[in-house]
Amino acid sequence: MIRRAELLIAPWDAVPADPEETARCLARSLKAPQFELRATGSGHTVLFAYEGQADAAVTSDGGDWSITEGHWPEPVGLRLSVSSEPADPSWTIEIDHYGLRPLYFGLDRRRQPVVSTRPEMVAALIGSRLSAQALAEQLLVGYNLENHCAFEDVFRLRPQMRLSYEQWRGFRVTPTQSEATSRRDAEQAPATSEQWIEAITPTITEAFDAGYALELSGGVDSRLVLAIGLHAGVKPRLAFTLGSDHDEDVQIAQLICDRYEIDHLMLPVEIDPTRIAADAYDFVMRSGFAANACGYAWLPAAFEQLSSRRTAQIGGGGGECASGFYYGPADFLGASRALDQLWVRARLFKSGVEMTEMFGRTRGRLLSADVTNTALRILREKHSTWREASDAFYLTQRVPNAGGPVLCASACWYEPLQPLLHQPHIEWTRSLTPSQRAHRRTQMSLIHQLDAALGEIRYSGGRAYARTSAAKLRQRVCRFSSAARKIRRRLADHRAAPDQGADLSADALVQNESVREAIRDLSERPELNVRREHVERMLATPSLYEHELGVLLSTAWAQQTAQAIARQLHSLTSEAPLRCAA
Repeated sequence: MIRRAELLIAPWDAVPADPEETARCLARSLKAPQFELRATGSGHTVLFAYEGQADAAVTSDGGDWSITEGHWPEPVGLRLSVSSEPADPSWTIEIDHYGLRPLYFGLDRRRQPVVSTRPEMVAALIGSRLSAQALAEQLLVGYNLENHCAFEDVFRLRPQMRLSYEQWRGFRVTPTQSEATSRRDAEQAPATSEQWIEAITPTITEAFDAGYALELSGGVDSRLVLAIGLHAGVKPRLAFTLGSDHDEDVQIAQLICDRYEIDHLMLPVEIDPTRIAADAYDFVMRSGFAANACGYAWLPAAFEQLSSRRTAQIGGGGGECASGFYYGPADFLGASRALDQLWVRARLFKSGVEMTEMFGRTRGRLLSADVTNTALRILREKHSTWREASDAFYLTQRVPNAGGPVLCASACWYEPLQPLLHQPHIEWTRSLTPSQRAHRRTQMSLIHQLDAALGEIRYSGGRAYARTSAAKLRQRVCRFSSAARKIRRRLADHRAAPDQGADLSADALVQNESVREAIRDLSERPELNVRREHVERMLATPSLYEHELGVLLSTAWAQQTAQAIARQLHSLTSEAPLRCAA
């Protein structure tokens, strides 16, 4: 079984050195202990680096062969097919249906494709530099938009697209499905909640029976997974919650576990200054440098605390695809082309990010405008209402570009399962109307139908399953007031509360001199023009700038890693030097 795999496809002469030695060097860079090196017949070399047994991953049929990587969350996360037909050798590569398995590509100076699961590998081989647009997206939105990544001219493969190379037609990026096939799949999607629940119930029950731990919070999504299992007559042996005993999520999860006699483990956020920099780099690197270094630095240590209690876990990731994640009182702004930029500021952008302080007045405003225009272009694509547009934005942008890299990085420590990100549930969510999505009422109703006692337990954030008109009115008033306060803070550029553990991680990370120097080095990058004075201000007060510092550190590490790979490859040959990342 393949536990973790990385892939690289490059022209065979991209690095004029011994192929086996080059493969060992690249496999070390990918942090994978084993590898296979194969030729495509079309002038490219494939490096497949992995942990586990590759027998099930690489299959041959005559001169043709293929790689199928079993990877969360779909049965197949990556598919590479190679044809050695002498008349027209070719290869084709696809990822999972929703783009959760990141794959990056770029063209070298000869317009030959370089493809990898690692963006820094592509950047090193094509000589790419950092992208100011991508940095601005991470700062303002929290993740990259469309097919952007940390490097210029390195692109992420979008969902339902494939890469292919044919000897006579060259390199192409094409849809995996025709419009007719997409329409047929939409028509065959689960039309009712009963259908998708029936489809994923075996996955949940088998996981609980196999001893998967449940990541349980006080929210809706993990409770829905539990409700499906309880309705089928099974429950997890262990549930755990991140936080301390005074956190609402922990208290509610404990209530649920006491009610259903499930062993519950509270996992507080603990910071070890001696290892946090190494842990942060390891997680960020495995996410393709898409994860925020401060936001996730503490997770590897938490994973290790859990390692003696579980090797696999199940959660409610993807449940918010059925919610109106971006809904709020300011939605009327999106319907007006004159005011839709205000909606982006109010609902999409992170509050308190000082772009003009970071880049200077003119460049900061230009970068903010570029990100705003990119977001609006995506939101305006073929949707009848603004809320439908924001629902599609969540599924096509936030899920693959924020959730996918983080969960794929987490898979290096344990076996994850997120059944609400499987196709039956996702396709059902596409059929929900905005009124069905709003305030999580559809999911809360499903939980109550599946297990009434579980549905009666309160939710975090003051939510509860409301049956009477008076209760529904009270909840509506509370939700409106909360959303209005959030929008007012964002428009006034008031900073939001930090993510769990992010401020503590930022304080610990900046004590590391190599971290400080890595962040300072970004101010020397001419393509970014980050202001040194603002960098020093953030380093002096890290708990106030944990989001920005995390973005800058992830970006700096991406650059350093690409340069290190380029140097390693260059050291293998005495011929013309490989063009290093600028």
